[in-house]
Amino acid sequence: MSSDTEDSGAAFDSGTPAGFPEASFRQILVPIDCFGAFDGALSVAARVYRVAGGPLRLIHVRTWEQAARGGGRYFVETSEEATATLDKAIGRAWAMGLQTSGVVIEVHRNLIASAVVSEAARWDADVIVVTKRRRRTLGVLLSGSVSDRIMLEASCPVLVVRRSKP
Repeated sequence: MSSDTEDSGAAFDSGTPAGFPEASFRQILVPIDCFGAFDGALSVAARVYRVAGGPLRLIHVRTWEQAARGGGRYFVETSEEATATLDKAIGRAWAMGLQTSGVVIEVHRNLIASAVVSEAARWDADVIVVTKRRRRTLGVLLSGSVSDRIMLEASCPVLVVRRSKP
């Protein structure tokens, strides 16, 4: 028997594992969308915030498509709508007592996950808390899932929260 397993009478240490930072989730990034699918992620982020002490950063990605025949960009929402979505989410976070900042960024709709991961790296986020929207299987197969892509691309942990049914 090795010396590691011989001491069966030792108490179990449920503390922080070796090599794991004490406040590993100190800076929390939460992507929000215009569909209101961020309440669950905000609630989970609030629980992490209360343990680690924050700060919390919300990011809203305003997406665009290339218009047909060489036209300009077509945005799904106006700049004012994007700002209002972010302001609403920040208001909810402040009401929960969370030190929160936010940013709206604009990217092509196929680059949402990369934009979130880039903002997480730029802001030095320790964790990303994202809501996974319920989608039909065919839609996920054809276009993929933003939350899945964030998990693949992120260099920090990603907490995925399922969106509850409306």
